[in-house]
Amino acid sequence: MADDESARRAGTPGPEEPRAPQKPQKPQKPQKPGEPGEPGEHQEPPQGPLLHVTERALWDEARASGVYESSTRGRTLGDVGFIHCSLPHQLPAVAALLYGDPPVRDDLVVLVIDPALLDVPLRFEPPVPGAEDFPHIYGPLRTEAVVEVRPWPWSSS
Repeated sequence: MADDESARRAGTPGPEEPRAPQKPQKPQKPQKPGEPGEPGEHQEPPQGPLLHVTERALWDEARASGVYESSTRGRTLGDVGFIHCSLPHQLPAVAALLYGDPPVRDDLVVLVIDPALLDVPLRFEPPVPGAEDFPHIYGPLRTEAVVEVRPWPWSSS
């Protein structure tokens, strides 16, 4: 009986106290590209660069400060919470959506971003459930992560 009493004080069930059924643990599924990562973690970088279309004046301001914080046309990182990016095959549709189809502005540039140089979280997420995933940079983009700046229209070569 003393053993039962000491077991109760220790927080373990005695013989007359049945153990509560254990909930089955969900198996951890491996993270696949396109699934959000844990905050502060990078997902596996995609094959190839990330792209971001922007106005040349915004990029010039970023080069002067060392940090780019524009999310998308007319919206900042502070407004949205991340910087919208594209993969090469996604860029034409994104540029058309933001700047007209086809964009005929001479002040646009394409930032070519090396995901391995990011020091903030990168997540691949769909804009709406079931849609294709797009890369989102969750924090300021250091200009050192931009390895090339190309004029619009974009050429993947």
